Amino acid sequence: MSVGRFHRSILKVLADYEHLLDSVSEEAFTTTPPMGGWSYAEVYAHIFTTNMVCISAIHKCVEGRAIESNASLHFLVRLVFLFGRFPRGNKVPDRFKDNVVKISRTEARELVREFREKLEAVTPATPGASKTQKQKHPRMGLLNAVRWYQFIEIHTRHHKRQLDRIRKSFAA
Repeated sequence: MSVGRFHRSILKVLADYEHLLDSVSEEAFTTTPPMGGWSYAEVYAHIFTTNMVCISAIHKCVEGRAIESNASLHFLVRLVFLFGRFPRGNKVPDRFKDNVVKISRTEARELVREFREKLEAVTPATPGASKTQKQKHPRMGLLNAVRWYQFIEIHTRHHKRQLDRIRKSFAA
């Protein structure tokens, strides 16, 4: 897939995130779901603060401030990118667990807006970035700008599925 296709996919999923914000009450947004785990609020806090870190990594790669490396991705990481999904049981790296906090719908809307704005700013430069300028991901190793962009797309879709499970948990 190209950056353009990743971009369109991200925007489509963002529309779903925005629709969910309009369709749930503040109380439901911050309530721990019957199935346990994260609330909608915690998913939004995690996904968008983490995606902002990814945008920063893309900027470093685009601007030539990352690590120069020809190293290839580990086989299992290549599979994640090939299939566009994380393996089952994939857990949040410890460094990002602090991002899992309950926020309000207003704060979530602001995070979505800010992320969209930064994504639009970095998108045009991403395809032309050096393939050897790479920034380290906590689990996936050194990623170049296009791989970071693809990671955002995979990560955003992954948590959309989580939001769908939360919705079903409330409906049951």
